[in-house]
Amino acid sequence: MHLEPGARTLRQQGRIEPAIDAEADLATMRGLQGRFRETVHLLDAVLKSPRAAPNGWKSLAFAYVNLNELSKAAEALERAMALESDVNTELMYV
Repeated sequence: MHLEPGARTLRQQGRIEPAIDAEADLATMRGLQGRFRETVHLLDAVLKSPRAAPNGWKSLAFAYVNLNELSKAAEALERAMALESDVNTELMYV
């Protein structure tokens, strides 16, 4: 896997936005692999960015649900809805 060292190198070079994009992609891959603790760890850095997108918060909520950390999942969905409310996210929240 080349995304992880690539993201690390980009951060070391001060290229923060491309590093965040690589970390977001890596978080998605970890989630698809069922590696939810790693997903949470990666998204923690991504979501601290001012460019944090609603989908990142939804992915974080999904990871927390799979880790049975439901209060954290609810908080992540609230953040997603604050950025962009849509019917699907609201249904996830219920």
